[in-house]
Amino acid sequence: MTPIPPNPPAVEQFGLTLERMNYFDKVNQGKNGSIILLSIIANIIISLFLFLNTGIPFLLGIFLAICPGYVIGGKIEDKIVTRRMAKAKRLADYANYLNFKKALTDYKESLKAYKELVDCFAN
Repeated sequence: MTPIPPNPPAVEQFGLTLERMNYFDKVNQGKNGSIILLSIIANIIISLFLFLNTGIPFLLGIFLAICPGYVIGGKIEDKIVTRRMAKAKRLADYANYLNFKKALTDYKESLKAYKELVDCFAN
């Protein structure tokens, strides 16, 4: 007697579409660093204009631009991510998304157990 393999959960079973799944996955990814990078670039450009004729060494000026750019960009990106996640959590189908993710995790664990069981029977 061979064990029956588990069935993967389908997005449709949870009342979701692939577009919705992609949206929630993107929101839950968190920071991607784009705002931090833009903030650093903006601070470098500003510092080039400010420090160009002040006698401050070029590398020091760049360093003085990168540090605040990183901190400011990080704080802005944190706020954006927090707002996006709060907005997503208020949507009616967010609970369905969480249930699908839980079912997917359970499926992966069941599949692992199934493979171990099949290997046991094979030996």
